[in-house]
Amino acid sequence: MSKDPVRAFIERCGDMEWHHLNSTAYTHVERLIVFHYLEKYLPPHGVILDAGSGSGTYSIELAKRGYQVVLMDIDGDQLDLARDQVAQLPPDVQDRVFDLVLGSIDDLTAFPDDHFDAVISLGGTLSHLLSCSARERAAEEVARVSRSRAPVFVSVLSFYGALRKILSEYPEEMHHLPDFLEARLANGGTQLHDCFFFTPEEMVDLLARKGIEVVEYVGVQGLSAHLKGVTEDCYKHPERWRIWEEVLLRTCNHPSVVGVSDHILAVGFA
Repeated sequence: MSKDPVRAFIERCGDMEWHHLNSTAYTHVERLIVFHYLEKYLPPHGVILDAGSGSGTYSIELAKRGYQVVLMDIDGDQLDLARDQVAQLPPDVQDRVFDLVLGSIDDLTAFPDDHFDAVISLGGTLSHLLSCSARERAAEEVARVSRSRAPVFVSVLSFYGALRKILSEYPEEMHHLPDFLEARLANGGTQLHDCFFFTPEEMVDLLARKGIEVVEYVGVQGLSAHLKGVTEDCYKHPERWRIWEEVLLRTCNHPSVVGVSDHILAVGFA
């Protein structure tokens, strides 16, 4: 039997996921924008579920900042990498990492109702659920385990961003676009990973139907989306980069920016 393509992709990531947000200026943009919104909407303290945590890039940083975190991922190797990172932390920070759980975001039965003070699901975890029913269950489960008015942060892969990505990075695969426009799935035929790609409206609608009121949605790569080379060049000039960071944060929630980003981050309250 062939291996689930999504699981196979995650396994291939190895420790790349841990180093991802510190590897380039382009990925620094992701970190800048995501943490801006985490800092804006997270409560001052509490227990946070990181659903689709990977190796814990975000949740371990939140533990360092005083939050109590539970990591959950579908891939045991990624959780092992997270354990290695946690073992290197000061004891008080280690104590704030409550658990590392093997599981999928569409089945959070390991956790009771109204359990978490916040839920984060970053890196496009919902997009890696290839069936509509699984995505529906995942959104429902996130709402169920969140306490009343707990903030929820969910990022997905952008449909319009994927079209631009093919044009800018994989133009030789343009012949796949007619099928992709209809199915909205990348199923092994392109360089895009096996995923479902959302429009901003679909993202908001999915969460709203499950009782999560979306208050903001943003383009995770902002105005740097699909401009990797010039973003790297800008990063080499600290004064220019400082100005560009301000521009990114002031514009990343504009509707004309959100849809063409690589990832869409929705922020809501359960």
